Amino acid sequence: MSTPRRAFAARRKALGYTQEEFAVAVRIRDFRTVGRWEQGENTPHPRRRARIAEVLKVTLDELDALLHPEIASGEAPWKRAVDVWNALEPDDRTHVTAAMKDPYSTFGTRTLHCFDRQVSAHMTNDGADGPIGILPAITELLAAVERCALDVPAEIRGQLMAVGARGAEFAGWLCRDVRELDSASLWYGRAMEWAHEARDFPMVGYILLRKSQMAFDDRDARRVLALAQAANAGPWQLPVRVRTEVIQQEARGLAMTGASLDVVERKLDEACQLLTGSTSDRAGLGSSYDDSTLRLRSASCYVEAGKPGRAADLYREVLDTNVLSRRDSGYFTARMASALALAGEPDEAANVGLRAAETAVATASKRTSRELRRALVTLERWNKRPGIRQLEEAVRQGI
Repeated sequence: MSTPRRAFAARRKALGYTQEEFAVAVRIRDFRTVGRWEQGENTPHPRRRARIAEVLKVTLDELDALLHPEIASGEAPWKRAVDVWNALEPDDRTHVTAAMKDPYSTFGTRTLHCFDRQVSAHMTNDGADGPIGILPAITELLAAVERCALDVPAEIRGQLMAVGARGAEFAGWLCRDVRELDSASLWYGRAMEWAHEARDFPMVGYILLRKSQMAFDDRDARRVLALAQAANAGPWQLPVRVRTEVIQQEARGLAMTGASLDVVERKLDEACQLLTGSTSDRAGLGSSYDDSTLRLRSASCYVEAGKPGRAADLYREVLDTNVLSRRDSGYFTARMASALALAGEPDEAANVGLRAAETAVATASKRTSRELRRALVTLERWNKRPGIRQLEEAVRQGI
């Protein structure tokens, strides 16, 4: 659960600012964003930190203490600094350091490969640990991309922007996982900008898909469908696995907007046939999308279409194979708990939810936590049962 940042709010009030006045001072359009910062629901984007610190008359370190008092108590391990370049050998680290000091003369193909390899390593680590340690590392890496882009030779800049777009899209995903949605939107915007500059138009379509998925997190049904359709209809050739994911996201949007089960299932069949016929895309954009992913996302569609029992069966089929990363296993276990609750199986939903609660804490996945809270809303009419009380306590104490 989010923790109010009372010290941040107190500092603002001590300087005489209302939330509306503070929003104007730090140059944001919606004063409600300030309220979300103070309730711990979102964190300001790194680009805003200097201005916020200036308005609050504090140093950047003091601002961190106002925004993240939990760091000192060790309650937010995903905020701790990590080795940004942990995938590189010593020779490559030395090369990257030199290239960042003199990008125009030194930054070349080898440096690009180092940056790209490090982005991939952070993506791999995320599957095991969630955003623990990864978010500050990837944002620092992207800051290096932005600094170097100012001075690299023109023939290198486009390639660097393509690497940056991939990393920024990933940063947006991490921010979604910890429910820093303002930051997620900013990173997706940066990814879109860099992808356009790099002429990486399939990435543009992929970011539209990600934004559609973010709209699903917020239950914005029409935006889910519209963004998925935009990703599918754009003037770009998406890799087969990305197209499959986009079509399935359309099915989810159709289910959310009240389409019949037949319409939803026809769209799911289209996605299934496309993936079955795929013989390529084993690497690169969308390469992680496979049959297990298709079944998990289909389960989500069945929940939205009012068939939670069918959804629970699909979640169980995939989870029993143990093919998912720890973070993803926790999230989809929580989704399964929600489906079981909707299907009228409260005791099984509580048992499954308790497993997800342990993983949510270990990976700092607020998406998983949020899904468990949704399950508890459905389970409220059975709240006298011991298992459900135990799940409520686990959510209250650990998430």
